[in-house]
Amino acid sequence: DTAAIVLLAVMVISGFLLEGARYLMLGTPAEVARYAFIGHLISLAGTPGPHWESAHRIFWYLHTLASLTFIAYLPFGKFVHLFASPLVIAVNSLSARREA
Repeated sequence: DTAAIVLLAVMVISGFLLEGARYLMLGTPAEVARYAFIGHLISLAGTPGPHWESAHRIFWYLHTLASLTFIAYLPFGKFVHLFASPLVIAVNSLSARREA
């Protein structure tokens, strides 16, 4: 499933860019930002200030759109097995207990 992998990649990359833009927009101190090391590394590429608000908004919408698209795509792709397999195992184990 290439579409699912691309959506996952967009979610991860846009999430890190969103975090870096938020750190730059709010001027988050390095002592706090260092715990989110990838977002902090991205935030080191720019200068803090309110001019990052539009970039933050764009990354937020991109991240949200990719996440919701991935959730909508789940039932139609191979990633449905992430949820279906444990559910089938649980139902089978419950039905096996009732039969025993």
